Amino acid sequence: MNRRGIRTALVAALGAVALVATGCGGGNGDSKATEVNTTQVGQLGPVLTTSRGMVLYMFPPDAERHVTCVGSCAAVWPPLTAADRLPPRAGSGVQQSLLGTDPDPGGGAPVVTYDGWPLYTYFKDHKPGQAKGQALYDGGGFWYVIAPSGQPITVGA
Repeated sequence: MNRRGIRTALVAALGAVALVATGCGGGNGDSKATEVNTTQVGQLGPVLTTSRGMVLYMFPPDAERHVTCVGSCAAVWPPLTAADRLPPRAGSGVQQSLLGTDPDPGGGAPVVTYDGWPLYTYFKDHKPGQAKGQALYDGGGFWYVIAPSGQPITVGA
């Protein structure tokens, strides 16, 4: 990728991170905890999303518990982080017992996990319910949306 391509990807990723950051909080009282919800996405069925409906993905190389998507990977697949370092909160259809966090290897806010899988958004998903990253091979592995059960949905979009 040339410098212009890298710069374009980084600018898009920063926009996606800002979108995720503004859509993470929610709801009751003073709590600004990141909330994970579910949304029906086409043929994929109910999948995990941010509080704003942006689809969340898992990456099998993370091997259930360790963030491996860093640097330029995280520019394309921004991780969902724990707002104010608070434990994440389960929204509708999400099991609180499956939510957790994993340290950010870069030292930032912890990354939200579900059933041990770190959760990410995709910089090409611009609208709630889009899943353009589903079953996409990128960065050394496939990316999949995740069902409320905690299992990856491995069929195409």
